[in-house]
Amino acid sequence: MKLIVEIQSLGHRGLGIGRHHGKVVMVPFSAPGDRLEVELVESHRSYDQARILRVLEPSPQRRDPPCPYFGACGGCQLQHLRISSQRSHKERILQEALRLQGKPGEQRLLPIKTGPVEFGYRCRLDLHVLWGASPRLGFASWGSPRLIPVRSCPLAMDPLNSALPQVQELLAKARLRNVRRVEVACDASGNGKTLLLSASGPCPEHQPEWIARMAGQIQGL
Repeated sequence: MKLIVEIQSLGHRGLGIGRHHGKVVMVPFSAPGDRLEVELVESHRSYDQARILRVLEPSPQRRDPPCPYFGACGGCQLQHLRISSQRSHKERILQEALRLQGKPGEQRLLPIKTGPVEFGYRCRLDLHVLWGASPRLGFASWGSPRLIPVRSCPLAMDPLNSALPQVQELLAKARLRNVRRVEVACDASGNGKTLLLSASGPCPEHQPEWIARMAGQIQGL
């Protein structure tokens, strides 16, 4: 079923909230002020959930998401919003959480303290491994456990992104098919990389030797 809705606000998971004939309609990846053509995907007693078919009138808060995986990857929900709108939304969520717990209200909150950059600041990535003919690294998709393979993450520091193809090569050459998750981290300056492999079941005898040999070829590890 197709509907026309106008998004009035954002909920706690970044879902846009509109109404159709008085019933709440929640729409992922929408922005307050959007006028949308949507399709219902789930119907509940008190609300419906829909997906965007067309943006008829975009909100001034909307922007093109910088990440090519946004909307498929489940890691981010707000990249389609300008950074000022993202911060305002998070501040409102905190205010509401404090209000519901009977904590001090808005007048007691300090201003948001932000970092100097919007992207390239994270010093840790936790990725899933999907095995086929060769291993692929990625994140769980939005709304399902399906894996979305990625070549890089714009939130991560450059040294981590540059390590991902090397880690993928390590997994393939060492035949580490029991490895299901990979964590790669560095310090705040981008140095001192650390690699953590999480496997299902015991490792074959050859694996520790292979891992040590291959890991030594990853720059900075």
